[in-house]
Amino acid sequence: MTPATTDGNRQRPTDDDQLTTVKETKQRPDTPLRGVRCFERHGKPSPFGVEWRVGEKRKTEWFTNPSDRDRRATALRKQRRANALALVPTRGELHEWLAFKAAIGGARWQDVVEAWRRKGGSSSTLTVGQAVERYVAEQDERMAQGRLAAVTHKKNCPKARAFAADFSSKPVTAVNAEEIEEWIDDLGFEAAETFNTYRKVIHAVFESCRKECPYNPAADVELRDDRGDVGIISVDDTARLLTHASGNCPEILPRLALECFAGIRFSSAFRLERSDINFEDRGILLPSHKLKTGRRHYIDGLPENLFDWLALETPATWALSAREYRRLKSKCFDDAEPRIPHPHNCLRHGFCTYHVAAFKNPGLTATILCHRDQNLLWTTYNGRATQREGLRFFELRPAEPAGRKPVPRR
Repeated sequence: MTPATTDGNRQRPTDDDQLTTVKETKQRPDTPLRGVRCFERHGKPSPFGVEWRVGEKRKTEWFTNPSDRDRRATALRKQRRANALALVPTRGELHEWLAFKAAIGGARWQDVVEAWRRKGGSSSTLTVGQAVERYVAEQDERMAQGRLAAVTHKKNCPKARAFAADFSSKPVTAVNAEEIEEWIDDLGFEAAETFNTYRKVIHAVFESCRKECPYNPAADVELRDDRGDVGIISVDDTARLLTHASGNCPEILPRLALECFAGIRFSSAFRLERSDINFEDRGILLPSHKLKTGRRHYIDGLPENLFDWLALETPATWALSAREYRRLKSKCFDDAEPRIPHPHNCLRHGFCTYHVAAFKNPGLTATILCHRDQNLLWTTYNGRATQREGLRFFELRPAEPAGRKPVPRR
């Protein structure tokens, strides 16, 4: 019986009690495999997953043990390398590429293409605020005509207005997919269904102004797949991640620690500045989802080991761009031996899980996370780790290399 396989958001039912051979993925020879990664989901009959892409489609297979999963991942990576060899350009294609590179000078081709897609041949100055007004007016009209249920109108329009509140004056052609994804993440909702609902509404806003903005950036925001339990990594894997970062890219350690030991999302971790951290009072001035409007949130009562990691800051720590931090962080997961699984938001989910397990105080955990509902947090994370594991997690501290002087705590 083949393992459970997910193609996009559709899952085929299977018998998780047995595992036999897996058929190789079929695709056109000019469609390379992309993004092979391994991860785990706890409490499931087939907890070990491997995910990859064929073109724009995401595929996932589940296994009852890590050995079969890892063998499948190795086969997929070999197939990916073979596909890459089939993509060697012809001489004519190479000359076209060189001519293109000469024309754009030192610019990155990705930036040129993104700017071209955003522009779409349009000189429109339509702003996000104006686009949302148009969208809401269309929703009002559809409801008046009986073509839209009042409950749907009540659900969608406030989400669109919230998006406009933070991007009101920005031209629709200047918004990118990464900004949209970060904005939804910053709202603080954990459920994939909620993320997908916001993404759907923003997609509809951009669809309503296709004439002014042919490129819909929300189309490039991937839908989330809620498989039940949130994904975390073990205490030992967290320690290996921090150790690998210490030896290979120590400049990211403070930002990585903010995710691990303060539960801060990636989108907030890379925005923090040195001046936001209060070493003396053990607190952090944290950008909330209203960061673009200047509103912030102060959190304290944080684990003590967090500040041991923050003390390893370097000038490069706070100069890292979001792109560079994302690249180095992913590299730490991928290059560790053996590779560390990387479920979505696993460091934040790990903080929630181990903090609730260690201290049995969901109110404090919810306060640190800026959650509105501690009961939801308790039901989501309680019982997923033992108290012993939780306490051990918050005892993870950096080694003291010879000659290293700790950064003064101001």
